[in-house]
Amino acid sequence: MVARFRQELPGVELWSRFGPFYFFFRVDSFGKISGTEFCTRLVTTTGVALVPGAAFGDDRYVRLSYAASSESIQKPRSHHRVFAKKLSD
Repeated sequence: MVARFRQELPGVELWSRFGPFYFFFRVDSFGKISGTEFCTRLVTTTGVALVPGAAFGDDRYVRLSYAASSESIQKPRSHHRVFAKKLSD
């Protein structure tokens, strides 16, 4: 999952050392947006929920959990990737 994420959004800073089922990725490079705003806009436009980094002390990041089967996270993963790319444009 982490390797695929790096491939789909190259150059995005991420931390994957905190746990086996989630990682943090930095979103402030996507149009100068905070983690809270990113998560709010993502869930509003796509129905995909991530956790703002503010809950962990750094609102430049969001947390993505992948504690589910690969099949069940495929569509949401696609949504956040497309959303992030749109913000960057």
